[in-house]
Amino acid sequence: MVIMRRIALGELRTERHGNRHRIPMDEVDRFRRTYVREIAASSAADVEAELFDG
Repeated sequence: MVIMRRIALGELRTERHGNRHRIPMDEVDRFRRTYVREIAASSAADVEAELFDG
């Protein structure tokens, strides 16, 4: 459901074909890079705490 939510928020560019959304490959690559950075940034504190506060 994350993808549909991102499309609705305008965070993910799509091309409409009938009632379907098509995501261009360059947009998939851009989204993947952005999403991985978001995940890494949000979990950095947890990882740091687990490694160094042990």
